[in-house]
Order: sequence, then structure tokens, then C-alpha cells
Amino acid sequence: MPVAVIGSGVLAAALWNLLTWWRGLPSSSAHDRVLNNAKNAVREAEVMQTGPDASIAEMAAELAEGVRYLSDAFAALGRDGSAIATDAATRAAKSQSRLEHVYRRAMSALITADDLREVAAKRELYRRLARTSDDLREVAERVWYSALKQS
Repeated sequence: MPVAVIGSGVLAAALWNLLTWWRGLPSSSAHDRVLNNAKNAVREAEVMQTGPDASIAEMAAELAEGVRYLSDAFAALGRDGSAIATDAATRAAKSQSRLEHVYRRAMSALITADDLREVAAKRELYRRLARTSDDLREVAERVWYSALKQS
């Protein structure tokens, strides 16, 4: 079940990439990093044979929400909706902030874990998701800039 949560984040990122390409909106390496990091998180979990825990599921849900907001922002940019685009980008950035709080809480909880393999695997997955959220914020900032240029 938690793999489905991460999978939904990957699917949302893929749909978002497709939408930006279809609408002819500018792309950036940050767009690609969001999608690639989401796919790589799933691959790392499989290789390390580590199932998602509650923290990973919560981080994946925040990423999926952020991607949905960015999709809304990109759709609004093409229709002269600068205010809607900036609002959606702000919501995406807030999902990144919430993910950062989950990340810190999850990393703190690893101190009490006894299994070193589990600690190393979870740490890497947490870090991958946190880096993905940083890229998501970078894309949100690009939307803000694009909306400013559009208005």
C-alpha cells in the first residue's frame, strides 16, 4: 500500500511533465529533477528492500500535493491567470515546507532505531524525498517569476 503512495507521486510528476510539454510551457532541469528523484526514490527502496514507513508515506503525499499545485499553476499561466498561478505556486512551496518538517521529525526518530541497515536505508530515502521537495520549491519560484513577467 505505501508503495502505491510513492507511485502516485511518480505518476503525478509524470503527468505534470506531460502537461508542461503539451502546453508548450518552459521547462527546466528542476522539472526533470523532480520526476527523476521520485522515480529514483522508488528504485532505491526496491534495491534496499525497504518498505515505506509512515514518514515516507507522509512525505510522498506532500510531494504529490505540491506537484498537483504546480500543475494548477502551469495551467493558469497559459490562460493569463497570474494571480491563480502565484497562489498555486505558493501552495506548492508550503507543501515543501511541510515535507521539511516531516523529514526532520523522521530523521530524529532514526536515532532510536537499532538496525543499522534500516537506519541507513531510511536515511537515504528521507534525504532523497527532501531533495525532491527542494527541487519542487525551485520550480514554484520559477512559476512566480513567470507570472511576474506575464503580468
